[in-house]
Amino acid sequence: MNLKNIMMAGILLVGLTNLSHAVEGGDSGGGGDATEARVDEIRNDIFKWVNNGGPSNLDYPSDLTIETYVKKMSEVLVPKYVVVGFTQKEVLVGTSEKTCKGYVDQETKRKHILCNIPRFQNTSESEQYRLIHHEYAGLVNVEKNDGESSDYVISNQLTDFLVEKTVLRLAIKKEEPVDIYNPKRVILKNVVICSVMCNEEITGHLGHDLARIGTIYYAEATEENNHLNTCMSNAESLPLYSDRMDERSVKNCTKALTGKFRWKSVDIDTHHPDEAGAEDWYLSIKVNPKKKK
Repeated sequence: MNLKNIMMAGILLVGLTNLSHAVEGGDSGGGGDATEARVDEIRNDIFKWVNNGGPSNLDYPSDLTIETYVKKMSEVLVPKYVVVGFTQKEVLVGTSEKTCKGYVDQETKRKHILCNIPRFQNTSESEQYRLIHHEYAGLVNVEKNDGESSDYVISNQLTDFLVEKTVLRLAIKKEEPVDIYNPKRVILKNVVICSVMCNEEITGHLGHDLARIGTIYYAEATEENNHLNTCMSNAESLPLYSDRMDERSVKNCTKALTGKFRWKSVDIDTHHPDEAGAEDWYLSIKVNPKKKK
């Protein structure tokens, strides 16, 4: 074989190899594009939910804390952090056919998710959320798989937070901007606490005595809102601040979802005056007395 024929054979071999990789990595156009858009839409919605207090009501296994869950999921859900591909071919884990699978490329060390287009498109919207959360969670060992068996300990809970809007979304209310130096006193009457996210109070802000200690998600105290799904879908957010020398606000924040307050009509005062000192104030939560029939 002369040199020209050797070169042509080499070019043809490279071309066929690249084509093979392109088909294996994902199918472009039509269903592939639509599936890609849907997966990215779900990823982005979960990312917002994770970073806006959504995980505070999850039940965690003994070897996983909310802090670890939020940290790991916040990292892996960043746009473009994981390479997501799509194919018309079977997606296998061992000998089991799957809708999607997550894996780490041994050469590049990049995290990947590969999904079968027909199987994904035939999956219900709520199941798509469960599936995509599971694949991202598996890549950071939030959910640990054993061979062909899948662990859905957190993903199975995710569908409890789905509500119908214009399109299916995880329900989280955006907080209004607050002036950290001059937070306004807020007094709420007859509300039910849907969810709470509390942070340990460490320092004030730029020499001021105030520190952000958490957020309460609340709704009107009605029978309808005494259920997590409807409560969160109707919820508004209340940012919490404290005088950094006063621990009562931090303690009351952490108690906000205990049995004393859970699903009960309460009054919340973010700037409750301390009778012992005119300059001191703290978060107050009081249960309303039951109305006599």
